[in-house]
Amino acid sequence: IFFRFVNMSLPWAKNVLGMALDDDAMQDIPAPPVEMATHVMFKMTQAFCFLGTCVIGPLAALAFPPAGTRTLAGVASKAVAYGSKGAILGAPLGVAAAYAKMRTLEPEAVRDRCFRLRHNQGQVRVDRISTAGALVGGSASMALGYGPGPGFCSMMCGGILLSAWYTNMGPGKQD
Repeated sequence: IFFRFVNMSLPWAKNVLGMALDDDAMQDIPAPPVEMATHVMFKMTQAFCFLGTCVIGPLAALAFPPAGTRTLAGVASKAVAYGSKGAILGAPLGVAAAYAKMRTLEPEAVRDRCFRLRHNQGQVRVDRISTAGALVGGSASMALGYGPGPGFCSMMCGGILLSAWYTNMGPGKQD
């Protein structure tokens, strides 16, 4: 699997980073199952982190309050805790879900889905911005001595929202 990932990584990484690829490079998908699993892992990590940070964490802090969690700091602390757990849980669940689904698909269907994902600039934009946000936020948060959680969760969620706005309402909207 490692060699399939390395084989897949250059054209896939160029696309995610926003570098221009010619049609031949976009059609060259050497390891469709690995590329599909990577995509689903990204999406599950994003979804679980977003839900934990923006929905479940704040609701848990407000609905089941131990002493001191009904403050802004308490809600933020719970949001980061649930968002971090969501991101950690989303990665392996995403890979498992991808491989479970791929067992029911023909190899050509997986290749076709990967091809369509490479051309879907909205999906690629969300991956790019949320991952960059998570890496920068987590690094900055660690450098400030708070651990990776607060920056990772807040910047990943910010990246998801920013790229969703850009794609659906902002300059990236295509009619």
